[in-house]
Amino acid sequence: LTLLAASTAVDAHSWVEYVRKIDSTGAFTGPVGYPYAYMNRSALGFIDDKVQNKILDTKPNPPVCKPKAGAYDHLDRLTAAPGDYVALLYQENGHVTQPNLTPRPYRDGLVSVYGTLHHEDSDGINDVLGAWTADGKGGNGKGKLLGTHFYDDGQCYQNAGHNFAIPIYASRYKEHGLEELYCQTDFQLPEDLPHEGTYTVMWVWDWPLITSDTTNVTEIYTSCAEIQLQPPKSGKSQVKFSEANPIDKAAIKSQL
Repeated sequence: LTLLAASTAVDAHSWVEYVRKIDSTGAFTGPVGYPYAYMNRSALGFIDDKVQNKILDTKPNPPVCKPKAGAYDHLDRLTAAPGDYVALLYQENGHVTQPNLTPRPYRDGLVSVYGTLHHEDSDGINDVLGAWTADGKGGNGKGKLLGTHFYDDGQCYQNAGHNFAIPIYASRYKEHGLEELYCQTDFQLPEDLPHEGTYTVMWVWDWPLITSDTTNVTEIYTSCAEIQLQPPKSGKSQVKFSEANPIDKAAIKSQL
């Protein structure tokens, strides 16, 4: 039964589930924000396709985000100020703890986070991924690259029902003592953003299937979220990371 559950998790893939603000000690703070199309995993009728945005062919330049209309009719945006640090949390769904089931890149590929003040539903994956740059001058100039990290953040794992025959799960469970630990991608909001309005962030996981030493098959997953902007409280945002923070309630020091 445990092996079946683990196999089901690996088939599930990933999406951002929560958006958290990071305080000056590195801890998560304030109310939780949500991405477009958020749905609780325990909700009636939940299936992956309702929450994840899967891209298998980039040639037609499919949308990088699910439609934004009505996305926040019943959900809260994260509220943050220019310069604040933010975490995007997601479950690894077996991809970290069972990486050898399919041939994939080192540490399950890269997650890039992009941001824009001018998001439209028509923004395509090719307009954003590998096009927008940290200086805001790349591609069509509508947005910026805010950060890039490995999908496997080095600490996360999903509940495998105490199946300690899974080495990575067993090792991380022993180290952290938690039933599961969400993965995260941390980044800083640009300091030159306005003090009101919304800013759209795009989490893009590039996870190609490796078919030979020189070829692979495209597989990309994306999640998008709006952040409600507010004026900074005081001075420049800085994080002096506290090792006293519980690991499941804090950012990752190396990502800040």
